Amino acid sequence: MKLRFLIILSISSSFAHAQGPLTPPAAPAPSMKTLDQMEPRRPLIAGSVGVSVNNVTGGITINQRGSYYLTGNLTVNGAHGISITANQVSVDLMGFNITSSASSTSFSGIFMNGSDISVANGSIHGQSTYLFPNFSHSTGFLNGIDGSPSSKNLRATRISVRGMRGDGIRLFDDQENEDPSTAEYCTADVCGGFGITAIQVDHCDSQAAAFSAIVAHIVHHSNGRSLTGNGIDALIVSNSQGTAQGTEGVGIRGVSVSHSSASGFVKEGIVAQIVSHSVASSSVSDGIRGDTVMYCRGQTSGNGSGIRGSQIVSYSSGVSQGGDGINSFNSVSDSHGATFGDTADHGIEAKNVSDSIGEAWQSSGNGINADIVTNSRGFADSAARNGIHAEQVLNSNGIRESLVATKFGLRAVNANFCRFTNASSIVAKYNMP
Repeated sequence: MKLRFLIILSISSSFAHAQGPLTPPAAPAPSMKTLDQMEPRRPLIAGSVGVSVNNVTGGITINQRGSYYLTGNLTVNGAHGISITANQVSVDLMGFNITSSASSTSFSGIFMNGSDISVANGSIHGQSTYLFPNFSHSTGFLNGIDGSPSSKNLRATRISVRGMRGDGIRLFDDQENEDPSTAEYCTADVCGGFGITAIQVDHCDSQAAAFSAIVAHIVHHSNGRSLTGNGIDALIVSNSQGTAQGTEGVGIRGVSVSHSSASGFVKEGIVAQIVSHSVASSSVSDGIRGDTVMYCRGQTSGNGSGIRGSQIVSYSSGVSQGGDGINSFNSVSDSHGATFGDTADHGIEAKNVSDSIGEAWQSSGNGINADIVTNSRGFADSAARNGIHAEQVLNSNGIRESLVATKFGLRAVNANFCRFTNASSIVAKYNMP
């Protein structure tokens, strides 16, 4: 037993002496280069590589690819503030402002004549102002940011433009380009031309543009207000707001508009092929006009329709003070339409109406005016004509407040499983209660 203990003790002692140092090694040295080591950022000053400064005008030209930054506020006279003539250039304005002391008819705060160019984090200001109904121009640039027509993949991020004689931000590009020109988190205010023009516009705000406030292929989470043109003019618009204050513009004009709101002064609030989950109004014309309108609310205080659909209107509400609440060339379903006009306007007018409610108040029209009405309710007050007026009515309810002999709760050729209040004019009744 004593021998076994000595052997175990000897083995344990040998393992203890075999251990290495307990102090951990030093941290490994960096094996990668920093961004500045790979491509150092260059200040936009005379003497920097790729930078030239005009001593007379103060304008800066970038003629080599690379990353650059502004070191202070920049004021020029009779020149572009920054002119970029190379590809693959990024410019950080570092929160500084670019202005011009001359009244320019051709120069821009930043002019981009190349591809793969990005500018960010600064402002470009001019002295143009707007006092209804005129613009007043003093010193400043023609455009805030301008890209040449041959340029591709231009990007403006967190740029504020104000008081331009022409356009605020103008980024030309080819829509087939894999990386389209984009304006994001930018603002344009008081521009004598267009506000923001790009292939894609995200999270931008354009106010008081003489022409259309935002023009793009795709617009997300943005706001455009125009004085004479469209608030937003794009192919696809979502989660955005458009306002047209002039006589020629539409709040939002597009192919597909969703989850957005708009208003038009003389023309429509929204005009698109497909409109969904949106709200729009007009003072004169239709609140919403589209081929297919779903989950929307449109209203007008003029002679237009709250909603005018050429194909389908569903799960929507339309209200008009001088026209039809909802007007569709084809079908209306699961919707509500109301008119308060004093002419022959209807709460709902369509070929086929189902699962809907139509109301006519102070109008000489009908609550629902259609060829076929199913599972619906039509109401007409004492000034209006018929609750429901259709050729075929199924499982519906027509209501009229008055007992005037020529006006009816329900007027149809064929009626099946229907109810009416205050008289009816029905050629063939089936299974009436």
